[in-house]
Amino acid sequence: TGKQSARLRDFKASLDLWKETYNQQQGFPAQREPYAGPAAVDIRILANMLRDKYGTELSILSVDAMKPFTVTSATSASNIAAQFTDDYNLYTYKITGSELSDISSDPDYFISGVSDGKVQGHPIDPSKNYSVVSSQKCFERIRPGDSEHGFTNRWITMPEFIVDDIRSDRKYLTKDFSYLDSRFAFM
Repeated sequence: TGKQSARLRDFKASLDLWKETYNQQQGFPAQREPYAGPAAVDIRILANMLRDKYGTELSILSVDAMKPFTVTSATSASNIAAQFTDDYNLYTYKITGSELSDISSDPDYFISGVSDGKVQGHPIDPSKNYSVVSSQKCFERIRPGDSEHGFTNRWITMPEFIVDDIRSDRKYLTKDFSYLDSRFAFM
């Protein structure tokens, strides 16, 4: 009928406008002005950026969560998203030192914040709780079916986090994250 085809035509026009707007936003360079120059982003930098942003002692990511890439003036949000295989929301939560020790030797994880069996210069304490940021995918591998322990869904994915950082804080330009291991005075 005439009403249905008019509604269908309006819907298609709205959908076409949405697609055009979405494609423009995804293709728009992620870099804000002034351009800071090219900078490499790898899993180590991302893990440290996450620890900094969420104030956690640890960041636990899948080793294959992303491919290293270089941010240039032409890098777009869709370019960044294409570098990630782990596109789940970020979670913050606590794990015990015992849990941390169990997963520390797992080659599937990249763990930022542990060095020589120590967290922030202190040996891993099996009974202590450590704050963690990771993707939902890692959380569910570390704590399968866990509904007893608390977590916070940050409602942002790693690619979105990188784009937000490029447009605002620019932590991706930081070369030395050693301050992360001495910022908690209440150990």
